[in-house]
Amino acid sequence: MVTMNQERATTTISLFGHFSYQQGHSTLTQFSYDKVKALLVYLLMQEQPVSRAFLAEMLWPDQGMKSGRTNLRHALHCLRQGLGDLAEASLSVTRQTIAFELPVTVEWDVRETERLLLLPPSVETLERLLDHYRGDLAGELHLGQCVGYQQWLVRSRGEWRQRLIDYAERVLEAPTPLPESLLRTLLQRFAGYGPFHERLVKQLAEQGQFAAAREQFNTFLQQLALSGQQPEPGFLQLARHWSDMPSTSLRIGDWRDRGGKPGAPVPGECVDDYSAEDIDYRQITVMAIALRPEDTGNDLGQALASLKAQDQLFQWLETQCHHLGGFWQASVGSGIGLACFGTHGPTHQLAELVALFDHCRQGLPRELEAVWSGSESPPRFALTAGLDSGRVIWLPERQAIDPFGDVTQVALAMMAAAENSELVISLNASQHLPPAFDLQSRLTTRLISSDGRVQRRALVLGVGSAGREALPPNLMGREAELRQLRDGLARVALGLRQSILVLGDTGIGKSALMIHFRERLQHEDVALFWRPTTRLSSQASYGLVQSLLRWYFDGEPAAEALEALIDRTVSLEKIGAERRRLLIDVLGREPLAREDADEAVELVTRLIQSLILEVTAARRPLVVIVDDLQWLDEPSLTHKSEI
Repeated sequence: MVTMNQERATTTISLFGHFSYQQGHSTLTQFSYDKVKALLVYLLMQEQPVSRAFLAEMLWPDQGMKSGRTNLRHALHCLRQGLGDLAEASLSVTRQTIAFELPVTVEWDVRETERLLLLPPSVETLERLLDHYRGDLAGELHLGQCVGYQQWLVRSRGEWRQRLIDYAERVLEAPTPLPESLLRTLLQRFAGYGPFHERLVKQLAEQGQFAAAREQFNTFLQQLALSGQQPEPGFLQLARHWSDMPSTSLRIGDWRDRGGKPGAPVPGECVDDYSAEDIDYRQITVMAIALRPEDTGNDLGQALASLKAQDQLFQWLETQCHHLGGFWQASVGSGIGLACFGTHGPTHQLAELVALFDHCRQGLPRELEAVWSGSESPPRFALTAGLDSGRVIWLPERQAIDPFGDVTQVALAMMAAAENSELVISLNASQHLPPAFDLQSRLTTRLISSDGRVQRRALVLGVGSAGREALPPNLMGREAELRQLRDGLARVALGLRQSILVLGDTGIGKSALMIHFRERLQHEDVALFWRPTTRLSSQASYGLVQSLLRWYFDGEPAAEALEALIDRTVSLEKIGAERRRLLIDVLGREPLAREDADEAVELVTRLIQSLILEVTAARRPLVVIVDDLQWLDEPSLTHKSEI
């Protein structure tokens, strides 16, 4: 902001946020064309006079020097007309250079911000800084055809933004709570900066405002998902503050309070002030999940325990949704919840969403056992889901997605058609998120009809569904890569260990190549272990090792079988009872503390080396293929490198 004190009028220029020029009661936000504004912004930000030739080349890069200088003279004329007396007092123009030097009596927001940033960190100074810094430098200005100018503008915006963030972080280092209004102002100025969201959520939770903390938590997750980003693990851990709270105390502002429609306004909220600027579009995927006990009988105690268990199970489902980078629309009554995933950036593969459903379906009995509080054994809970994907309206300022229910209602219809622990996938979702080859054989088609008429076509994933036989993918132009894989297999047959890493851009066909090679291995005398992974795979320690053991034992290994395998491992003879117990825990499916997982790396490596020796004892090669290696958990990666 630039302020000139005169006897009769005050002149103000705002650069941070949207540009505006005000003199007395007159306000100017636009010049005759944008390059006049661009010239003013550039000159204001320079400490030294700028060459006219440089300005002409930067602002009119494709018009030649002579035309560029002519355009520069016209822009200067428009600038003088727009600024009036301020231009006469500040502009210094020669035949070679141009400078814009504000008088010492002028108060300028950039200069004032510069001065405040040199002061020791304090809440008061930060509040004054945020009064000046209302957004990026000339945030509305964009000259795409002027590459040099646009690069300078983007760089300057980033530098100022980073300086403000650095100062704010030094203020946030103080252990004392900060004013909530200050934190929310920071979120307005730096909407996508995670640490500020994390600080606000943490502070609200520590002050006992769990509903507000959870709403802010979910708002940021939605923002990340719809911009194609993943949340940091530290941010997800904030959910522990309210994970043990009764869900009825956390539903302020959630899906149920919004009238049962995603994105519907809160009662009493003004609904007639929409504008075109409020509306954006996003591609989303919605998984509608139904969770209900199959039979509670007429026992009130059993019904009460089932209600409590259902609430806690929905909290668990919400956590699993967050792990995959989605956001959760809280349970809406009648045992229904919505897991939403943005596909505006790097898309979620259908295999990942199916893996999420499989993970929740398989882990449900164990989680139910952990949360059940009834006196009798818990009833069986049925988990079914429907999936749809499509382009919907997003209202960022209202944190509302899919207000018309274009995707949500179809997902609910798919869920209604599901039975017996099924996931029903709409035809539209299967086209938008093509199923991976390994998934095709697990899917069956289903026609959803009403009154004798076919309403929808869908794909169904059931428990142990055989689906249809899928043919191996046809490959074109991959002969050289397949030859490398076959050569590696030939060297393994000679007793030489081989490690081959397949690299390539997303969607280029790495998985198809490995699946094709895997199908060829079916006709070879080899022991083949195949491990596909998704983003969820990074959540469980030693997932690769546990899968390898299930493959070796042809099912979940019994405790006796694990004990026998440890006994046969010579290098584990003297490990002692405590470390033996640690190894057994690692090989189980219960989650481990990070320090326990790290401590067990050496023990697991010895055990797996012994297992590999058993498999290859008959001179039969072992081929281990891990698809999407980047999603392996850290202990599995460490263990793999050790082997």
